[in-house]
Amino acid sequence: MKTKSSALITILATGLILNAGAAYAAIVNYVGNINDMNTVSIGQTGTLSSANSGGLLVNDIQGSLPSNSMITFTYNFGGDLLSGSLNSGSSYDYLLAGDNYNGGALNQAPSNTYYSFGTINGNPSTSLVVASAQIDATTDTGMTSITNNSAGLATFASIFTGLIAGANNLTITYSVSAVPLPAALPLFGLGLSALGFGAWRRKRARAA
Repeated sequence: MKTKSSALITILATGLILNAGAAYAAIVNYVGNINDMNTVSIGQTGTLSSANSGGLLVNDIQGSLPSNSMITFTYNFGGDLLSGSLNSGSSYDYLLAGDNYNGGALNQAPSNTYYSFGTINGNPSTSLVVASAQIDATTDTGMTSITNNSAGLATFASIFTGLIAGANNLTITYSVSAVPLPAALPLFGLGLSALGFGAWRRKRARAA
């Protein structure tokens, strides 16, 4: 019983440590129509504000996304969206244990055009990044998201081009979060290790 209790406490403590790290939120804001966010971090949030003179607006956001994380951008156009397109894209290229992983994904709204590819050592594979884009002229809002399921850094871009009535600024909020399934794997592995250790102790006790 004591061994089981110790294992449970270890699992819960590890979970709290991991969650505490994920919960740390750095607020970083940006201003302008072209923004290089560099490498973002899990828990990071903020806004991006760009001036709109009532004519053609081009807003370009780029950066890099850590392994097993996702960034989401929510667009508030601040006025009537007369026409426009929203593009979300990502790509990766890295070496891991002697293997070269390469791939990318692109989604364009409102046409909902989607393209993705992935390779391992030049051989076709499933893309390890996912990109999505949505734009709604009836609510004058939009959203893009990029998910990096790879073991390396992935570059990302979220680009809006269009016409907005009036001179209200375009405001974009964003957040970076851990991809749910991979983030739970360390706890799962720790749980399996604790169960295995308990079984080994019981087997040893019976043998004695």
